[in-house]
Amino acid sequence: MAEPLPAIGMTFAEAAEVYQQKLKTDLRFKPRTKGKRRQATRAILEFWPELEELDIRRIRPTQCSRWAKEYMAQVDAKTFNAALEMMNLLFNMAIDMGYKMKNPAAEIEPLPIKKPKPDPPKKKIQLPDRIRLRLK
Repeated sequence: MAEPLPAIGMTFAEAAEVYQQKLKTDLRFKPRTKGKRRQATRAILEFWPELEELDIRRIRPTQCSRWAKEYMAQVDAKTFNAALEMMNLLFNMAIDMGYKMKNPAAEIEPLPIKKPKPDPPKKKIQLPDRIRLRLK
């Protein structure tokens, strides 16, 4: 049988703060990765300011889907995927701490990142015969 959720809740902003404190002391990540995760957290809260004060247990998949639909229309795929990854990390941390039973953002798929097309091959320069002989 599943354990009951703690009586005292945690807001999304509090969960983000707990994660950021853990991230500061985590030696597995480079400073740049830590900075990107802080930036993704700020981007989530700037785009969805009401999320900051919401009890993490009360956030529903429909709310996350609405956020994703609106956010992906505003930013590029790489930025969206970073924010989605951060949101999933925060919800999973809340699950591990016993504040949540299921990740409401788990069903949201990351966007495919388009790879740039390679430059076409450059024309081969034909060298005069006398130069080719010297190169051999």
